[in-house]
Amino acid sequence: MKIVVVCGNWDEEGGRPSKVMEKFIDGMVSTRNMIQAVNGGKYEALKLVQEKILPTADAIVWMPQIPNDLPKIRDIKAMYPKKILVTSKANLLGDYSTQSIVAHGLALKANLIIRIDVLSGNQFRCCLLDPLGNSWMHPSYDFKEVGIEVVSQIKRLRDVTRVPTIRSDDTPIPFPETEDSARFLKIVKAKAEIFHGLMGVGAEVTRFLGNSSFRCMRGFPSMRDNGGAIFVSQRNVDKKFIDKDHFVNVRLNISTGDVLYYGDNKPSVDTPIQLALYQALRNVNYMVHSHVYVNEAPFTRRMIPCGGVEEVTEVMDVIRARRFQYLRGGFAVNLIGHGSIIFANDVNDLLSFRFYGRDMPERMYTEPIIMEDFEEEEKCFLVQFSNGTEETLWGVDIDDALISNGHDLGVYSQLDWWGEITDLQEVAEQDGD
Repeated sequence: MKIVVVCGNWDEEGGRPSKVMEKFIDGMVSTRNMIQAVNGGKYEALKLVQEKILPTADAIVWMPQIPNDLPKIRDIKAMYPKKILVTSKANLLGDYSTQSIVAHGLALKANLIIRIDVLSGNQFRCCLLDPLGNSWMHPSYDFKEVGIEVVSQIKRLRDVTRVPTIRSDDTPIPFPETEDSARFLKIVKAKAEIFHGLMGVGAEVTRFLGNSSFRCMRGFPSMRDNGGAIFVSQRNVDKKFIDKDHFVNVRLNISTGDVLYYGDNKPSVDTPIQLALYQALRNVNYMVHSHVYVNEAPFTRRMIPCGGVEEVTEVMDVIRARRFQYLRGGFAVNLIGHGSIIFANDVNDLLSFRFYGRDMPERMYTEPIIMEDFEEEEKCFLVQFSNGTEETLWGVDIDDALISNGHDLGVYSQLDWWGEITDLQEVAEQDGD
């Protein structure tokens, strides 16, 4: 894997390299991947970098510092849409919220955003975000550590499988003018407003933050025989104006695996996922995907970026474990670090769900254990009872712990904070119950 890093200062006098970015580059090099870094230079040379060096990369870290009196270069993803793009955003004394930094990254179509907090005393602290507002590392002052983590996340993103949508020249099936479809549009519009409010985004964000789809089983016999006609909301539709013209007729070609769409408008990036789910869940006729969570719904295990077809396996694992596939009503699955999908057989089933906003940022890493957080006087005991069961009890004293939990006999092991057995003793009968 080759990663090209463009950083440092670029101006008309020749620029200068960034010392903190040298540490970042050292971290990336330590991962034993192919790293080509261009750290500062003359502004006009950036065009040569774009044309000659960027095409050789699998991933691009684009962080050049350009003076305000020179044109910014922000169209890297437009030039190289299939390459993973990492950008950055300086956050002077916390001026920008996580939502605004993520919005900045989305505008650049970045796959990862390095938030650089500029603190007092010329200190810099980094946080690694994705376009869904997830944080992938503990905030760090160590740029070498940040470089290592960026490579790790690039590898994770390269492992995600995406299926393209292919435009068909055939005539699309017209949008069904039914009471159910009209009801569906009304529900989706209402939920779009709810999602917008829970995400805390600004008024300038007008697009539908998610997508929706439905299956129509009415019409020609061939439509019913092939699992119905599927309609998916088009990409970047304005949430205030969702109507029948903003849904795209799509189809999964079973023999080739191609995902086809009809007409001029591309459907949502999640179309391959939803088509596969409709194929597996014959009782489901409606789906609404959002970037908020559903109250009391189960979660998937892994975070999958938008459009990654691995999400199908994650969702189906939850559905099969809960036996949701046999339900005739509605159910929901929360997508960890992403949002949720609600599924329904009848359009009115979509009304029964309640939502809550995700944390911003939502943490995708484990906090380091700090020994000072443990109180020495509180001990952990693994108790084995005479009936063969085990239970972990916390307390200052084993007698108190056993009595307070209603137990009076057993064998216990005291555990230290690493989980190692430090002592084994017989517990005598306790007075009382």
